[in-house]
Amino acid sequence: MNPMMAISILVVAGIALLWGVQSILLLLSGEKLAPPLRYYTKAPAVVYPMKVMVQTYWLLIIIGYPLLIGVSPVDFYLQAFRLPAPIEAMGILCTTCVVGFALIYGVYYLAGAIEVSMLYSKSKTIRRVIGCFLTPIPLATMEEAVFRGVILHALLNWLDGPWGTFVAIVLSSIIFSSVHFARRRDSRRKPPLQPAIGLFFVGIVLGSAYVAGGQSLWLPIAVHAAGVVAVELPRSFVIYKASPLWIGYRSFPHSGPLGIVLMITLTALTWSLLTPPHF
Repeated sequence: MNPMMAISILVVAGIALLWGVQSILLLLSGEKLAPPLRYYTKAPAVVYPMKVMVQTYWLLIIIGYPLLIGVSPVDFYLQAFRLPAPIEAMGILCTTCVVGFALIYGVYYLAGAIEVSMLYSKSKTIRRVIGCFLTPIPLATMEEAVFRGVILHALLNWLDGPWGTFVAIVLSSIIFSSVHFARRRDSRRKPPLQPAIGLFFVGIVLGSAYVAGGQSLWLPIAVHAAGVVAVELPRSFVIYKASPLWIGYRSFPHSGPLGIVLMITLTALTWSLLTPPHF
């Protein structure tokens, strides 16, 4: 099957599955029906099963895509994780990512844009810090398998040539950014446009890492995981004081001007370190 047709089937089937399960859960809980992932209720009987369903949907995409295009999932992901891994590039980009965010926080601190303090109890802070080092790799692996390993893979097979590759990276970055705002959020507290722009540039970095690395998932997973650590670790200690327009948000520090500059720098560094095979 054509890769884009496979993606279309998975998207339609996945949305139908999520919406169907969500509707049943809302009816059983006495809540109003809503579009997919746009419900208001915080009832555990709805929220937690839907979290499980979202993860199930990701697995459906990861396993279903290779099957629909006629490839064994094992063979497909062995190719995506082929050896040797680009260890040197992974080390350089991950170090640049972490050090870059550290420098940004340093600039913010010296400018008085942030304060540093322990925001939670000692025990909760320890748990959050430990979690910052345990969750990034599984999270990055899941998201990269979906957005780069499947979606960008399909777009690259659809769009030919250097300009096609550029457009594929841009489109996959738009999808990557948009999906993060599929669930209903309080837009008055955190308007989505600026975080979405920041995530778009993150998607450009990760898409470039996938393509420049020869459609391998090693590099985007490593950079993604490093970015999660760099973003999540300070959240237990940093109080944002300045306008988000200048420094972004605690959850989206890459949406500030300096964060976007760092993303552009990582993109340029990625292409300078690796030459894609078909360019």
